[in-house]
Amino acid sequence: MIESQFSVRCLEASEGYFITQAADVPDSARMVGKRVILGVNDSPSNWKEITALEAARIQTLQGMAAVTAPLPDIAEPAQPSDPE
Repeated sequence: MIESQFSVRCLEASEGYFITQAADVPDSARMVGKRVILGVNDSPSNWKEITALEAARIQTLQGMAAVTAPLPDIAEPAQPSDPE
C-alpha cells in the first residue's frame, strides 16, 4: 500500500474582483476566474486581481471573438463504398 500526501495552493479573488494572469497576455487568451489552483511550478506572483468590470470587458471580448471567428472547414465524412 502506498500512502501519499500533497497540498494544493489555491488563490481566491476578493469580493468584487476576479483573478487573471499578471503577465502581458492578449485578452483573447486571458484566463479570468474567481479561483485559481496553482500548479507545482506556479507562483501567486503570476496572478493578479482585476475588477469585476474589467473581467466582464475581457469576457465580452472573448465571447465576441468566438461568435465572429470563422468556422473551420469540415470535410464531409467518407461514404462507405458499395460492394459489387
